[in-house]
Amino acid sequence: VIGSMEDGFLIISSEWKIVEVNRQACEILGAEEKSLVCTDLWHRFPHLPEDVAQRLRTAVREGEKQVFEISGQLN
Repeated sequence: VIGSMEDGFLIISSEWKIVEVNRQACEILGAEEKSLVCTDLWHRFPHLPEDVAQRLRTAVREGEKQVFEISGQLN
C-alpha cells in the first residue's frame, strides 16, 4: 500500500531512525531506500528547514502524524 501512494511517505521511530520510506519519498529526499532505512534522521539530513524539524519533533513527542508540503529535494 505504501509503495503505491503518490505522495512521499516515511515512518520515523521515537529514536529518530527512519523505519520505512516509499519511492516518492526517496525521490524527494534524493536518496535510495537502502541508504535511508535504519539511519538517524538528524545525521542523514542535518540541514532540514527549522519549521520541518520542529514539526517532526512535535510529531514524535506527541505520537501524531504530520503532513508536509515540500518542493524540491532536501539533501
